[in-house]
Amino acid sequence: MSNADSGPSLRLVPGPASSNSISIQSTSHPVHAGVHDSMRHGQRNLATEVSSSSIQHPLQHRLESWDATRDNLKLTMQRNMFGMAAPIRTLMERRIVEHNPHFPALQAGQMGGGPRKGLSALHRDILNGDDETIDPVDFLPSAGGPEMLDIHAQMERKHNI
Repeated sequence: MSNADSGPSLRLVPGPASSNSISIQSTSHPVHAGVHDSMRHGQRNLATEVSSSSIQHPLQHRLESWDATRDNLKLTMQRNMFGMAAPIRTLMERRIVEHNPHFPALQAGQMGGGPRKGLSALHRDILNGDDETIDPVDFLPSAGGPEMLDIHAQMERKHNI
């Protein structure tokens, strides 16, 4: 249901970040301890050894996956209370709201003022239950500044006029 977790879960907060780091002990030569075995494990790559996951703060992973975990909990609780059709309907309604084939300029994230502006973002906030919350992206201007929305130019471009 969600990208953060593989299946239905009643987890309230995101779990700890998984560490995919490979130590020198796991890639060392069997005879020469502490020396990287390039024939069996390939060339050493410092970019993977000093990856962002190894220097990432543990709280950063939880903050990044907070919304996905909360969404997964809501969908799991819907499934437990109302059956399998309830989360399927919720996900279908979200896909319908995000899809707007007539005016691609009105898609959320493409209008000026932030990533949540646009008509479909309002609908998505209502479906997710976020319509009563105020986030900084709701009232702070975006870094690029407001862009002028020209629906007429979009339609002329679409119909090759």
